Amino acid sequence: MTFTRKQRENDVRSTNISSVIAFATLCAGCGAVDQVADPEAASGARQEALSNKDFDVDFSDCSEFAGIGFVPASSALAYVPAGYTLAVNSNDALVVVRVARCAGAIVDGKPVGPTITSQVGITLQGPDDSADINNYTVFYATNQARLHARFQAAGVTADNSNDLELSLDAGALVAQSASPHSAGYQVSGTASVPSSPATTFAASWWANGVHGVVQSRTGFPQIRFGVASTTLVTTPGSPLASLLGGSALTFPVLDSYNTFSSAHLEVRRGDWAATLTPADSVGRAARHRVNAGPASRPRLYCLTLQLPRSYRGGS
Repeated sequence: MTFTRKQRENDVRSTNISSVIAFATLCAGCGAVDQVADPEAASGARQEALSNKDFDVDFSDCSEFAGIGFVPASSALAYVPAGYTLAVNSNDALVVVRVARCAGAIVDGKPVGPTITSQVGITLQGPDDSADINNYTVFYATNQARLHARFQAAGVTADNSNDLELSLDAGALVAQSASPHSAGYQVSGTASVPSSPATTFAASWWANGVHGVVQSRTGFPQIRFGVASTTLVTTPGSPLASLLGGSALTFPVLDSYNTFSSAHLEVRRGDWAATLTPADSVGRAARHRVNAGPASRPRLYCLTLQLPRSYRGGS
């Protein structure tokens, strides 16, 4: 059965989803190498540390905007490599837009101060079944030079920009991202500080970097979900407009302003995608689980959608 985008938006609104969120940022680093008597062993240990692209980051005292909306499936496929399964039907895929602001962050064991990140991604089915949501990273930017450098060291494209913003002032919400090589956009509207009970959440973001597949998995021990009403605008003809199929986007699936006191990110390389081919995804029903759990958590939102048979992946 095929749905138009308008029908899908109406169906989603009827489910009265209060909020769901996906969040991930990327950082990388190597631990200190213990001193050893053997110079050869010391050199080998240093080389091993330098070649290790796995890393962690801790965020503290954070707020975020997160929105999920519909984009043309044909546009989304152009940004997602073969081997991943999109949560789509024949017409629409899901795009995730997120801007987070944290009072503090510890990147590779070193405090870096206030940190802002911007992410745009396409929602996937899996590959991390233990996460509440999976997304493929399309654009990423941060104001922190060290975070940016670690991201780049992992082999994943990122941008370093001071023109990132997230603010909530008297109910007016503004989230924006502008950088030379990443997605430029502004989200504006209304929101309120969430008062819902805190809950746990986990999100995995994926990217095919120059060193292989990279998974960025963030765990939120206590996150509060809130409601927003916003619209995104971007420059006509920009790469983001190409993905969206236009210069504006609303978020009927999720439109939220959320807060959390801490989050722990783990970034790991793997080669699971090397075992997959586009044929693994063609014609398979894609069940997208955004969240599941007790009533205090964001409600379960499932899409049983058919992937286009013309699936070829992207470049």
